[in-house]
Amino acid sequence: MSTSEVQRLNGVAAAEEKQLLILSRSGLTRPADQFADKAKALAFQWDAKTGLLFNGKVHGADLIFPRLEDFEMSIGQQPRAIARD
Repeated sequence: MSTSEVQRLNGVAAAEEKQLLILSRSGLTRPADQFADKAKALAFQWDAKTGLLFNGKVHGADLIFPRLEDFEMSIGQQPRAIARD
């Protein structure tokens, strides 16, 4: 995702008095990631094969959903066993 896309989405979230959460399969450009950090947006890259979220600093599933199965169920996937660090 580009900086302009993240800025636009952040504006929409701010208008609704919400915090922006981005789940992207392709990730963010470095400037977009820096903007997301400054805007206190949560931005994660989602690996569809493993079902893991990662933003370069932490695994998103650990922050948002205590159990990976909860995340998978929230997006309509059947839970599967995945080895975790």
